[in-house]
Amino acid sequence: KTFSYAIRKLSNARKFDICLLGFMQSHNTEAIGIDGKFRNNFLLVLCGASARGEIQNIWKHDDPRFQYIQNTAYPVVISGSNPHQIAEHPTHKHHSQYKKKGNAPANLIQPRFLDKSSIPVYGVEEESEDFEEDYQPRQPSKPEPQLPRFNFQKAPEPPKANPIINGVELQPEWLEILELAKQNGSISTRDACRSAMGQRLKLNAMTARYIFEKLQDARLGTVAENNGSCTFTLS
Repeated sequence: KTFSYAIRKLSNARKFDICLLGFMQSHNTEAIGIDGKFRNNFLLVLCGASARGEIQNIWKHDDPRFQYIQNTAYPVVISGSNPHQIAEHPTHKHHSQYKKKGNAPANLIQPRFLDKSSIPVYGVEEESEDFEEDYQPRQPSKPEPQLPRFNFQKAPEPPKANPIINGVELQPEWLEILELAKQNGSISTRDACRSAMGQRLKLNAMTARYIFEKLQDARLGTVAENNGSCTFTLS
């Protein structure tokens, strides 16, 4: 389930120049938890027994490609987004005999982005080193260039400055009180406390009176006492 979730979420990573590499023992759609069409969007590199099993019903048994896979110590088949084709094993192709333990890898390189040219395709002539049967120590390779990393998180928006009217910096909740007052031209401390905004902020009469006075200082209205209650009226 974890791999299925990851491969679905990261399948669009190519849009950000990110290559998704997944290593698993089975490429069966049931084992992965995805459907065949989704799986075939990826370049599948099948090694060993997986390669032999893949071509059982693809090529006839007298096909040279089939014979090559059956007689190669470390076979590799590429499929998925590419038509089925034979490739050479990137680290064990120089071994002519399969050994479960003892055959050391060679031609190791530092990790890099995997593209269609990173694994040599069988039958395509290209210049390469001849590796002896015995393992040769890996030669130090050139360091890979440092690629820029994409930040998936959106940059935080800069905080908006509170408006200043007549020397008074109006807080966001004060502006909400002002909008409520605009509905009827005035608002009392009781109405402010009972409003949705007042319930959210747990506003009390004393705090509402303080806000009214600040709005009055900004010359946006006047504050009046009425039977123990306080009312703010727009100018």
